Amino acid sequence: MIKTIDGRNVIINEFQGSIIETLKATRKGGFARILAYSPDAKNKRYIERPLYDVTVITRFSVSRMYARILEALEAMRFDDIVINDEKLITLSNEKLQELFNERKEFLIKRYNGERKNAHTEAHARNYVRICTGVVGHLVTAYDKEAKKMLPVLDDNGNATLRSIMLEGLAVNKTMLAKGTAKPVNSRMPTRMGKAIEKALPRVSSAYRRFSLSLETVGAVSIDNNTVLPTELADVAA
Repeated sequence: MIKTIDGRNVIINEFQGSIIETLKATRKGGFARILAYSPDAKNKRYIERPLYDVTVITRFSVSRMYARILEALEAMRFDDIVINDEKLITLSNEKLQELFNERKEFLIKRYNGERKNAHTEAHARNYVRICTGVVGHLVTAYDKEAKKMLPVLDDNGNATLRSIMLEGLAVNKTMLAKGTAKPVNSRMPTRMGKAIEKALPRVSSAYRRFSLSLETVGAVSIDNNTVLPTELADVAA
């Protein structure tokens, strides 16, 4: 059992506990090397999942990162972005500027935490912050009465940890297998959003959450401590 930053009790197994203790002990702003990482099998973005090694900065301040992004967004003008998307280039300059203004406002609200929708509400229900830079994804199930995914609770009202997610800023990546992404036909506002985000500080595009489990990671080395060695496989739930 662990207690999250917001005071919730969450049930963990021995394997997860060993990971959490190592992550809590690492120094803030340190580097981690994640070896043989592959996105969670439940990630629907891929036909075949990629496989890669990645070096990340760990345990940084997400709030300060958002503050930098907001500052850049508020100062951004239409002329600061590059339009080379195959569908955006077919639009008139007037329509492009209109899309830019709408999407810029949308992104400012998102990074300010003003924009609430079903996705953000589900995230608040089903994820917990364990410590700086470490997030837990809870075991969930679909509730027919509520018509939404909810944490599965035991008789004492405690949730169970499904997976541990390490927040990091990717600084170097070595592809081991490229994988195949599913084709996506994005709407115009989404395409404009991507153009805007490409013009933001690199910290925006470098930010990732890495799901740490035996299914997604070969090993993680942080401050010379190795997390997820194969010897722990027999205690994994």
